[in-house]
Amino acid sequence: MTKDSPRQLALIAPTYLRKRCSQAGIKWSYAIQESKTGKKRHLNREEMLIALTQIKQSA
Repeated sequence: MTKDSPRQLALIAPTYLRKRCSQAGIKWSYAIQESKTGKKRHLNREEMLIALTQIKQSA
């Protein structure tokens, strides 16, 4: 991922982020279990951006 402003990152399509997460080996679908309901949910846009950023920083 390139260095973009937070405003530009907010405009990134979720489908693009899902693709990038899959390529990086990050599980985005049904990745988090809600404590209140017990149901699993997908990562949201912000969570995917954080995960991709952490992967990039550790590389």
